[in-house]
Amino acid sequence: MVAFKSLAFKVAFTVMFAAIIWLCWRAWQVKDLRDLIVQAFQATMRITAMVAFILVGATCFSITFQGVDGNRWVEHLMSNLPGGVWGFLVVVNLFVFFLAFFLDFFEIAFIIVPMLAPVAQKILDAGGRPRRGADLVRRHAVRATCRPRSCIRRSASPCSICAAWRPRK
Repeated sequence: MVAFKSLAFKVAFTVMFAAIIWLCWRAWQVKDLRDLIVQAFQATMRITAMVAFILVGATCFSITFQGVDGNRWVEHLMSNLPGGVWGFLVVVNLFVFFLAFFLDFFEIAFIIVPMLAPVAQKILDAGGRPRRGADLVRRHAVRATCRPRSCIRRSASPCSICAAWRPRK
């Protein structure tokens, strides 16, 4: 941390900051670059607004879900699965995998994970200590491997594949 307080670092940081400001000002003066910068601002704000609305919707859903004791419903549903802890892990991972065909990463992260996390904590922790081989870190690592499906093109989703198999008229 001493390096951040040194005079050489402060001078280098100031020069770098001034160079970035100068480059942005020069880019703004070129009309083609100005239009490109405006498009980048608009695209960034569009994506930011989308994520904010998903977060607001997820919050409303979570409040309503907790208001009707949805956590208890999910806990009873998941605790009675055959296979115990491993049955729970398989069902949750398959559930997230198939939801990734239709939902984006943000929707899964803001809606599904908060809904399943308390239930997973109760099921995977036995008396305050994790069961052998079923800790939450391993569960999140396995679930993270199921999520990238949402990044694959939507044309590979089951609905579009079934639509492609329909006979043409």
